[in-house]
Amino acid sequence: MRNQQTWDEGNRYSNKLLIRLGVALVVAGIIFYFIPLPPLAGVISGVLAVSAAALTVISLTEKHLNAMFDEEGNRKQRDQF
Repeated sequence: MRNQQTWDEGNRYSNKLLIRLGVALVVAGIIFYFIPLPPLAGVISGVLAVSAAALTVISLTEKHLNAMFDEEGNRKQRDQF
């Protein structure tokens, strides 16, 4: 959130990740629908999967932004990443 450029890039990148992980979570949900689990185990595994997806999006987005921008929010040169 250093400037509009970093904000826009972070949102663009995380949007793509969220769509991909959302599709993966839907597919996993469909698969686990057919696997008999106790109700509490299903809820816990769902919460853990969504939490892991959220943490993955945050960490990968931060890594991407650190590769593209310096500490002041200026875009790095192309040959640096």
